[in-house]
Amino acid sequence: MIRTFPSRAAGFPSTRFLPALLLPVLLGACNLIATREESKTLYSATVLVGRIEHAAAPGQAVYVAAYAADGDAKTIAHSTRLHESGPFELIVPDGRYRLFAFADANANGRFDAGEDCGALDKPVTASSAAGGMVQGLDFALTGTPRADGLPQGTRLGQGNGAAESSTQIGAPLRFEDPRFSAETGVRGYWEPVSFFREMGGNVYFLEPYSPDKTPILFIHGASGSAQDWQALAAHIDRSRYQPWFFVYPSGASLDSMSYLLLWKLLNLQARYGFQRLYLTAHSMGGLVAEDFLEKYGANFPQITLFVSIATPWLGEPRAETGVRYSPAVVPSWEDLRPEGPFIKRLFARPQPAQTAYYLMFAHGGSPGLMRPNNDGTVTLQSQLRPQAQALARQVRGFDAGHASVLAAPELFAQYDAILREQERPAPAGRLGVQLKMPAGMKPPAFPLLMLEPKATAQGRILTTLSGNGEVGQIPPGDYLARVVAYGYASTPQTSELHVEAGTQSRMEVALAPLTVLSGFVASPLKAGTHAAGQERRPDGATRISRVWLKGPAGERSLSPGADAEDAYAAITHYSAGRDFASLNGFSFTGLAPGHYELRLEAEGYAPYVAQYELAPETNPQAQLIELQR
Repeated sequence: MIRTFPSRAAGFPSTRFLPALLLPVLLGACNLIATREESKTLYSATVLVGRIEHAAAPGQAVYVAAYAADGDAKTIAHSTRLHESGPFELIVPDGRYRLFAFADANANGRFDAGEDCGALDKPVTASSAAGGMVQGLDFALTGTPRADGLPQGTRLGQGNGAAESSTQIGAPLRFEDPRFSAETGVRGYWEPVSFFREMGGNVYFLEPYSPDKTPILFIHGASGSAQDWQALAAHIDRSRYQPWFFVYPSGASLDSMSYLLLWKLLNLQARYGFQRLYLTAHSMGGLVAEDFLEKYGANFPQITLFVSIATPWLGEPRAETGVRYSPAVVPSWEDLRPEGPFIKRLFARPQPAQTAYYLMFAHGGSPGLMRPNNDGTVTLQSQLRPQAQALARQVRGFDAGHASVLAAPELFAQYDAILREQERPAPAGRLGVQLKMPAGMKPPAFPLLMLEPKATAQGRILTTLSGNGEVGQIPPGDYLARVVAYGYASTPQTSELHVEAGTQSRMEVALAPLTVLSGFVASPLKAGTHAAGQERRPDGATRISRVWLKGPAGERSLSPGADAEDAYAAITHYSAGRDFASLNGFSFTGLAPGHYELRLEAEGYAPYVAQYELAPETNPQAQLIELQR
């Protein structure tokens, strides 16, 4: 027997840009309850993340499902469609689940006899209290039937092919499709979980990828949709640029959406190896983009341009009012509070040095006693935060409203000028990296390349290697290069490279399996404050005293050293095959297979003890450690 969890399709205000972003008075009683339940669900759910490999037919559509098995009943918690095999995301309540997938060879949305299928070998425990995300859930589809999977005849889709949503990167987008309409965008604001269950969050393409065109990733704002960008996308030179669109539930936590964007771009870079990428964001989308750049932008030297349009850099005062007094709180309101932690920490870290930033603002609103100069939605004071202006190469204003600015001819002209400026980039070279793997072993999903310049005036470059191993936008100079992949040893450990403008340098690295155990002490969780899919980061207030690992070959121990605060030190030590401890993390490498006991002590906490069974083919993900007082 197959059961599915019910999905709700409650009504919601169709107003495109709600002037107050809040105004729960617009919500009826049912909608108010729906919004409250959506928020509660977001903070009590877990996102399951992995990759599906289908070597026999990689371009075939795939359905992936998480289900809870209870006797003969198999209750499907969430399923999603990928227009081709690759990365997936599912969102589920707390519980234990099995993962199953099948290739929909006949495009009818149903698992039929003869269709390739696969399942994760072990059940997955989803626990919002443990962080709300489980990663590394990778498995393959084969022609071998699975007795432990969903039965034949199980329907996960409607069987109308391209008309169904795909949560796989690069899914095709048509502006006239109702899934990308303004009404759907508004639903993503008021009902983010329902939106994610049905649409996911994804980067969509208007056309197949072309390596000869620079991608421009457009990021919409609160209650926005891909349709917001239709006028600007039609204006750009499509012979030189390819529009991409990050479509996401804008009512969700902004932290979780910037982390989702990281996951999508990592996979896009691994798949296509784009050499340049431009970001253009409207309204609250600028906050998502800035958070992404500050946290992860150093890993993407390809991102050389960021344009923000009418972004509330100082937050929105009415979000504070909504959080305090509304009976139903949209999760992204928490991040829009002017005195909240999200707005406060913006610009605390620098934008990547290679990214040129341009700030555009709108001032076509009507000022009043209760609302100073604005664009009809966001005040000028918020759009013109001093820290944002200080970073911008140029600040330009437009006499237009918050939404209408995206169709303003004056903005088109200025945007054209910015793109022309980018066509005169600084001299740069390219690097081609060939990874040599043992026979029968798949390459790692996201190997890292670190380039350490011998000229100290240059900053270190850390980026993900694409499937073709090519990296562009490298400043000319001499470098010490390292390739690092979790669970692998690299030979040689380092290579000396000379990069010249307009040319391609090359290096070869052999990877071999390596048994590893690493982890970090995570920031403590407060109930109802950590959204599903939000990254758990190391606790900056924790100081590890010592870590012990006892196993088949004896005992090893670590303490933080002089370079414990160096953000790149872990990579340097790992590539050299050395154990390492930072202030709040550790890594043991080159371990013999077998049983291990880990003991960690940190100032002010009770000792942490855990047991592990380790082997090269079953390397665990980096361990997320929660300490108790």
